Amino acid sequence: MAANDPVSLLRAALEEEHAALITGRLDGLDALAARKAQLSVMVRGAGAADLDHLRAMAARNGALMQAARAGLSAAVERLGLLRGGRAELSTYDRQGRHRLIGQVARRIEKRA
Repeated sequence: MAANDPVSLLRAALEEEHAALITGRLDGLDALAARKAQLSVMVRGAGAADLDHLRAMAARNGALMQAARAGLSAAVERLGLLRGGRAELSTYDRQGRHRLIGQVARRIEKRA
């Protein structure tokens, strides 16, 4: 197959996407998705073996994309907890009372 036929171009785009996902370079994935969408329309007349190979590559990348999304969501959640002061380290004092380390003790003063 020629290097500029739609199957080869889509295969190259999927390899580029795979490399970006593996290395964490997620900033170019939008443009790559648009290019893949255009190429996927052009490969409809390709042979079954080519389509099976492209489908396997896309599935591999889809799994990596889901893992990247889960990792980013976990990182965003963790950063939110740290920024919001909600990340807590707790312990118990000698009397068995629960204490949050780093939390300011609040006291209510009663006046007569």
